Amino acid sequence: FFSSAAQKDCFDELDVEQFEIVATLDSHTSEICREMDGKHFPMSEWKIGTTAPPFHVNCRTTTVPFFDDEFDAVGERAAMGTDGKTYYVPGNMTYREWEKAIVNG
Repeated sequence: FFSSAAQKDCFDELDVEQFEIVATLDSHTSEICREMDGKHFPMSEWKIGTTAPPFHVNCRTTTVPFFDDEFDAVGERAAMGTDGKTYYVPGNMTYREWEKAIVNG
């Protein structure tokens, strides 16, 4: 809760207009966080537990600024395989896309 509140304060100071939900890509991620991953909201809709983490006890989901430009597709994000090793996927891949392509694919 406190981390999320501090992140909101930081985003406000930096005049961030929208934020995006980023869930952990592994098999322990809750159903709530799986569904929220990749969604973005205006800062005016920031509400902890509804549109911003934590969504539940022991929530590991976080937020990042969302700018809706060509740089959103740049970079990678970490994922954890069933063997416990970390690997990287495209930065714009959502949990459901990761699950379909890597876990189920």
